[in-house]
Amino acid sequence: MPHPVAMGTVMAEMNVKTFSHTVVGLALIVVMGLVGVKATAQTAEGEGILGLFVPVGTISDGSSAYAEQLRAYRLVNMLMRLGLPAFWIAEPFEYEDDMLPRGSFWVPAPDGTPSVAALAQELADRLGVPYTIVYARRFASGEPRISAFRLRPVSVAVYQGDRTYSGAADIASSLELVGVYPRYVTDIEIRRGALDDYDILVMPGGAQDVQSYALGPAGKANIRSFVESGGGYLGICAGAYLASAPQFELNLVDAPSQGRGVIGTWIAVRQRPGSHPLFRGYDDMISDLYYGGGPNFVSDHRAIAVLEGVPQSWKPGLQGLAAVIEDTCGSGCAALVESSSRHCCSRMHIRPGVIAR
Repeated sequence: MPHPVAMGTVMAEMNVKTFSHTVVGLALIVVMGLVGVKATAQTAEGEGILGLFVPVGTISDGSSAYAEQLRAYRLVNMLMRLGLPAFWIAEPFEYEDDMLPRGSFWVPAPDGTPSVAALAQELADRLGVPYTIVYARRFASGEPRISAFRLRPVSVAVYQGDRTYSGAADIASSLELVGVYPRYVTDIEIRRGALDDYDILVMPGGAQDVQSYALGPAGKANIRSFVESGGGYLGICAGAYLASAPQFELNLVDAPSQGRGVIGTWIAVRQRPGSHPLFRGYDDMISDLYYGGGPNFVSDHRAIAVLEGVPQSWKPGLQGLAAVIEDTCGSGCAALVESSSRHCCSRMHIRPGVIAR
């Protein structure tokens, strides 16, 4: 049931600025697009509904919190597809007796339209997503500032070809859990310019040499042009090798692998300081990730997560290498992940993330 609270009428003044940032997943990514926003709430007279706060718990709270997060992301994606604005709260926001944690969502009702607020509430109720209705009267703190990012839906393509195994299907089904419906693209379609219709390309695990051969020079040139023109690329395992190893000539990221572990072992990674938005809700250490043979990178400024506590069967020197990196490529971004999505997608959920242009 919703928790009604009183709040002064808010007319949000959104000062939008570009926010170039890449959010990646240890297994997958949902990229909805993001623009930095400072939303200033101002009090006025009125009784209308301002909007909804959708709190998001932490993964460490247990499986129920995990499922609740998935439903919250699905709700936000649904609302955006219906044309409603949605914001991702970047800093904790205190409202009367409630504290909305960063990573929660704010769905304003434009101009206090009751029908819009009612639609958002109905969808939240149907999905079983908890929320707080914000009424337009009395801010406890006067004129609060909400530090948030405005979300936008984007179109996602998932590469499907020879030797991608179940990776493409795993990615697609995980994205669908949170209300994002990708399309499969083949090497033939990429060579014919299909990426012009998408914002993000996900290249799953498999066999990077086979992927490279299938794409050919024309396909790889189209991928490179797509990213350099502002697109996003997520490479997982083989897809990470394809984007970074010089011999495959895609050359999105200058970050050749610094070593390979033992395939079929289980690893742990640690977030780098700064709490990257991907890991919001996770502990600093994330354990029990299946290693499928992906690249490990130099742990420089591009690292999002590094290897921590590698198995004894691995050769020395791999501890501390980067398991997840992000980098720019022209006007676009590339995120590379070493873990195999085939085994990780059941543990690492998709969250609304960004590859902002």
